[in-house]
Amino acid sequence: AIPTLIAACNSSRERLIVSLLADTGLRRMELANIKLSDINLDDRIITVWGNGAKQRFVCYGTVSARYMAEYLDEMELTGNQTFIPNVWVITNLLKELEQRTGIKCNAHSFRRGFATELRRRVYQS
Repeated sequence: AIPTLIAACNSSRERLIVSLLADTGLRRMELANIKLSDINLDDRIITVWGNGAKQRFVCYGTVSARYMAEYLDEMELTGNQTFIPNVWVITNLLKELEQRTGIKCNAHSFRRGFATELRRRVYQS
C-alpha cells in the first residue's frame, strides 16, 4: 500500500510526508511541528515533541532519507521554520491520496500500521 500511495504523490514534499508517517508512526501534529533544527540528517533521527510536551526521538529509514534530501534541495528552510507548513497540509494530502488510490489513508492508520509492523518484528526476533 505504501508504494502505491507514494507513486500517487505529486511532489517531493508529499512523498516525504507519506514516507515519514509510515517509517516513524508520528502523529499528524508531531509531523507538522518538526523544524529543520529537529532533524539530524547524518544519523536519520528526528527530535519530536509529542503529547504532554514530552520529547522523544524517532529514526527514519533510507527511503525517507532520500525523499528528505529531495525536499530539502527544493526548499530553503532555516533551522526555526517548520518542516511542513501546517497540519492541514497533511490532512488534505491524505484525503486526496485516499481518493486517488482507494486506499484508506489517514495519519492514524499509518501509526497503527507502524505499531503492527514493530510488534511483528519484535516477536519474530
